[in-house]
Amino acid sequence: MSADVLLRALLLIPSVVIFLYCVTKMAKSVETALKLCHNPMLVKTLPFLFVINRLFTQEGVAQRNSALGWLLGCIFIWLVCVAGLLAVEGKLTMSGVI
Repeated sequence: MSADVLLRALLLIPSVVIFLYCVTKMAKSVETALKLCHNPMLVKTLPFLFVINRLFTQEGVAQRNSALGWLLGCIFIWLVCVAGLLAVEGKLTMSGVI
């Protein structure tokens, strides 16, 4: 087993586990936020309405913000994983970053 394969495995396995954890927490927060929504069918039909505060109760807004935070966490994990894979393949160097 080469070092590249080992490095990819060490990068991918924890990243996938953490990514799936973030996605699950985000889905639970979205589900709870929709339960606390004044008109959940409208928000499910037109997802861009998810960012409008007046469609949610105060607790719903907190859950929605939590879901958006988990979404940002998922995106961050994905970007770190991609950058790590590029670094392992040698396509990303510190001179290219700075």
